[in-house]
Amino acid sequence: MDTPFFSATAAQTHIIPHYGPTNKKLRCQLPLICPPNACRIRVANIDLTLQQDKAIIFDDSFLHEAWNDHQIKSRLVLVFDVWHPDLSDREIKFLSFLQNAALRKAKRQAEISLQTLEESKIGDDEESHDSNTELRSASSHHATTTTSSGKEDDYHKGNPDRHDNFFAVIQKGRQEGVSNRSEIWTI
Repeated sequence: MDTPFFSATAAQTHIIPHYGPTNKKLRCQLPLICPPNACRIRVANIDLTLQQDKAIIFDDSFLHEAWNDHQIKSRLVLVFDVWHPDLSDREIKFLSFLQNAALRKAKRQAEISLQTLEESKIGDDEESHDSNTELRSASSHHATTTTSSGKEDDYHKGNPDRHDNFFAVIQKGRQEGVSNRSEIWTI
């Protein structure tokens, strides 16, 4: 799955209601620093007070939000994802393939951008000897991919979860019985 990360919220902070991009995964959160009785989360219509060193697991495709109501102490949570247990091995293999393909594509795009930047720098160094060199705008090095309708393609804006085929697979999974439960499990 994705790389684990830390989520820190300052005292008196509210993370506004939002949805995760997909139900292909469950979100795991382990509060490492959590002021007692001050941090809470709501998933769908379920409210839970977080406890330090007590993990929770939930489907973040449901509307969720979080609070740190403490007056001065921050909250620090380790966040990581696991495959949704209602997915079959075949579905996980397919979704892993899509995820890895998106990562390979992003890596290729980054390498091309770096190469273009390096070539541009070499060209700039050569032109710097010419007193009549014009300044180049940063936008001249940025290529925007557009769809046939002329709109910018969100997939190429660094948001691979926007890919239509990806969502079609997830939607099909929901229709065929992948869980629609809004639960929070504690460990």
